[in-house]
Amino acid sequence: MKSVADDVQRLAPDARIVVGHGQMPDDELEEVMRKFVTRQADILVATTIIESGID
Repeated sequence: MKSVADDVQRLAPDARIVVGHGQMPDDELEEVMRKFVTRQADILVATTIIESGID
């Protein structure tokens, strides 16, 4: 995931990128999603964990 985010950052150097995956603690994953939803991040790089939603 980190390498994908790094590649995206090289393509869009001014973009604010966050990464979310299933191995993250729930509170950290929620923070990543909050940043993306509230437009504090421009790009979300994530696994399919995001499809499942967050309770």
